[in-house]
Amino acid sequence: MAYQFQHPNSGTKVFFVGNYLPRNCGIATFTYDLSHAVEEEIGKGSYRVVAMNNTPDGYDYPEQVSFEIHQNR
Repeated sequence: MAYQFQHPNSGTKVFFVGNYLPRNCGIATFTYDLSHAVEEEIGKGSYRVVAMNNTPDGYDYPEQVSFEIHQNR
């Protein structure tokens, strides 16, 4: 049985909080893959990312990352 995702309106946004590429981490890769799969279902620009940093300088994130949290603070 196929499931068709239905969202209430076109303004719906999904936020992912976690590690994100280019951070070299399995969770970062998972979050990246999941966010792109969601984008394919509900449209371009439908999600934003809050990325966790493990370095003081952070990373050169793509535009989908709208906020960064420094872990261990």
